[in-house]
Amino acid sequence: MKRLLVFFIFSFVFFSAIPLLYCSSKKAEEKPAEEPAFKVPSGVPKKITVFSNLNNSSISPILEFINSKTGLRCSLNEKSGKSYLPEGNYDIFIGLCVKDRSIKIYNYNSQAWDAVPAKYHKSGIYTWSKWYSCLAVNSVIAEGFTIHRSNILKRLIGKVTAANPVNDLHTLAVLNTLYQAYGTEILIEINNSIPLYMETREDLIFSIESGQYSGAIAIDGYFRDSINKGYPVGIFYESFIIEKYPVTTVSGTNAAFIPEASSNREGAGYVIDFMADVTFQTFIANTYYTPVLAVNGEDEGKNRFPPEPQKTLLFECSSSGMDALIKKWENIISPEGLEDIPE
Repeated sequence: MKRLLVFFIFSFVFFSAIPLLYCSSKKAEEKPAEEPAFKVPSGVPKKITVFSNLNNSSISPILEFINSKTGLRCSLNEKSGKSYLPEGNYDIFIGLCVKDRSIKIYNYNSQAWDAVPAKYHKSGIYTWSKWYSCLAVNSVIAEGFTIHRSNILKRLIGKVTAANPVNDLHTLAVLNTLYQAYGTEILIEINNSIPLYMETREDLIFSIESGQYSGAIAIDGYFRDSINKGYPVGIFYESFIIEKYPVTTVSGTNAAFIPEASSNREGAGYVIDFMADVTFQTFIANTYYTPVLAVNGEDEGKNRFPPEPQKTLLFECSSSGMDALIKKWENIISPEGLEDIPE
């Protein structure tokens, strides 16, 4: 009888504990969602419309990061990525800086940028990242190839590629700067060296990683991830043809500003403030761009990028210059008066 009673008590306690254990384990699994580290103040409208002239694969991760860390709801307007000049209604511009007299800017002043060098913020325009043009070379395919102070472009004729400048704004900016410095001749030499342009940046990266081409004219950040993953890609800032073109590395910036017509200046200002924070700048170190603050990237130990170039040509972000270059470039690729060959 005692054994039966003990068995009954044990069974009751054991089976009663199972639901309690289940509930406690389920509560442990259902952790509350983490609050954003830089949660936007409650009085700031969260919905922010962004115009960017960067393509979607460049700007979307940046907006997703801002949203995840702040609780804001930044989204692209419908004109983004289709024009290098801002169009339509937007609260903030985030992209490659292109000057145009028709753009009216709200002169937002941010104390958050005091830690950033003064050259990166002026009159309401804030530089959130930098970039440099380069020659990216697959070192396995180009084994034994001497880069330093050589006529690189001549030696790589037929073996170098680039993104189609019509589809890649940074490539267009590089070509425009080279044209302003050296005239039409350098554009002709570059075009003569390239048998085929890649339609997208992704195609460009794959073509170098896979060795379809031994080199590419691009901006250095396009290949940061390739290098970190172990692909044998080297970045060089040397001149294409040192005797004719002493400096061919172009330095440019990506900027942010608030237009006068912004319907959410307060929210846009919060985004600009966040862009000066070390959290955002550290994130930038692992994108296509270079931070404007000295920060340590997550992949610092693996990153084998060379030091920033000492001699560069500064990209002048003039919309009229870009328009003129597109027409000249199209004429170089398809000269006027040259009829299509019939099939």
